[in-house]
Amino acid sequence: MLRRLRPAADHGGRVPIVRRALRLSLSLLLLAAVAAALWWAWMGWDEEYYTDPATGPYRPWQVIGCVLSLVVVAVLDAGWSTASSWAWP
Repeated sequence: MLRRLRPAADHGGRVPIVRRALRLSLSLLLLAAVAAALWWAWMGWDEEYYTDPATGPYRPWQVIGCVLSLVVVAVLDAGWSTASSWAWP
């Protein structure tokens, strides 16, 4: 059964250190899994190896798409992992 989120004001306006450590650990694990999935989604599926010395083994659009996706995920993750206005779980 899922518990509802409650304001962190129950803890003096701060998230307890154990919950913060749990949140950051979970955040790192999820970020690593999403980064691996994004790499595969943008670059891992391409079975053709390019030998252009200027661009390397990937096309520029693949690298740009992967980097932009990682930036979006990192920003969302930073907002979630450092949110202190709500206690979790």
